[in-house]
Amino acid sequence: MSNIQWFPMYVDNDPALDGIEREFGQIGFAVVVQMFRYIYHGKKGYYCELNNEVLCSFVDRLRMDSRRSLEGCVSAGWRRVSEILKSSVKRGIFHPGLFEKYGILTSLDLQKNYLRAVKRRQSAEIDGRFMLVSPTEIPKNVKIIGEMYDNSQKMYDNECTHNITNDVVIVNSADVVGEKDMVKEERSIVSYYLQVINPNISKSICDILISYQSDGMSFDCLKAILDDCRNENHLNWSYIHAVMKRKFDAGVRSLIDYRKDCEAYQASKQGQKKKQSKKEYTVPDSFTRVDV
Repeated sequence: MSNIQWFPMYVDNDPALDGIEREFGQIGFAVVVQMFRYIYHGKKGYYCELNNEVLCSFVDRLRMDSRRSLEGCVSAGWRRVSEILKSSVKRGIFHPGLFEKYGILTSLDLQKNYLRAVKRRQSAEIDGRFMLVSPTEIPKNVKIIGEMYDNSQKMYDNECTHNITNDVVIVNSADVVGEKDMVKEERSIVSYYLQVINPNISKSICDILISYQSDGMSFDCLKAILDDCRNENHLNWSYIHAVMKRKFDAGVRSLIDYRKDCEAYQASKQGQKKKQSKKEYTVPDSFTRVDV
């Protein structure tokens, strides 16, 4: 038996989890935490495959309607849970690279908690393909099965082998009649930040970047902000974050919005300069001219 009976719940603010709650309300938070429980108490204890069978079982466990009509359309409960889990992957709560490549839900924290729990067991296993922890963190009683996952690769790559449709997470689009076959791929601003700003990124910065993109700022808009900051040699995260927040609060979401906002700002600066240059200074009456 690989599953575990308990797991720690962190009380610190988690930007990614907070973003899920803002987007979906308390049901979003509940679905994510229940998925943690589902994974920990599952067959493996640190990951689970996300396919139609698992999704249906999980929805049943949440007491949400998982029935399908004769035409094969998914239920509201099924669709809602799919949207929440898809957003959780985008926000980095579950590892996007492993989800896209293998169709599984796991994370570094899930694996660390699993390893802590099985440390005193006689033996345990972890699949090397999915391993996010460093080999030095593996207890002696845990055996690594198969080839190890390459942690040097980017956390968010563009190659997608696991289908994510507009409406529901599925492994085989033929399983759901009437769903769109087109795969919706989104470029990640985290990958771009790693390329052009700093190859070393903390989890908090990663979460903030993901939250901006998940909350409606387009990739092209965020990319333009990073490009302008880099061109002006402003590579400090505090400066970049301040710019992103100012633009977001101003309602900037698309590249067009960003360009218009920048043009308006430049026009405002030019207008202030013209006013200053045209300002006339009068000689005060108390000024006395002295002839030399």
